Amino acid sequence: SAISRDGVKWGIGGTLPSANYWAAITYGNGVFCALSFQSTKCATSPDGITWTEGVIDPGDWYSVAWNGTVFCAVRSGSSTCATSPDGLNWTLRTLPSSASWFSIAWNGSVFCAIAYSSSTAATSPDGITWTARTLPLSTSWRSIASKSGVFCAVTDSSYCAISSDGIT
Repeated sequence: SAISRDGVKWGIGGTLPSANYWAAITYGNGVFCALSFQSTKCATSPDGITWTEGVIDPGDWYSVAWNGTVFCAVRSGSSTCATSPDGLNWTLRTLPSSASWFSIAWNGSVFCAIAYSSSTAATSPDGITWTARTLPLSTSWRSIASKSGVFCAVTDSSYCAISSDGIT
């Protein structure tokens, strides 16, 4: 891993457990939580230096978010997501459809997950119960983030979409 206190100067952090690819990371509950793509590995670290390895169901885990209580991760090519209170012990959950789930964010009220190459989205207040939603275009949605209660999702092309609730 690489660490920085200011985003300008970077140094080498600790070594993550061996895995194919580390594809997702977020911070919450006092730890960084990282997920591997194409493996069963996950890991947490309080400082980006010392990592503790955990296990998650195998799959293409692309994104993880924290809501103040749980981590929630989305897996591409399935109808499965997973929640964890600590980033190491995961419970599988069911999304409303099988899709190329690519990114997830929390806006202070709900998680919103988006799928690649579609208009598919979903929202959940807790990462457990999900409701299908529709993005304004069927295109290559790549990533979603949130600030001050507003979601912003971006595509591979020049489109973005904003929503205060993940519904409209």
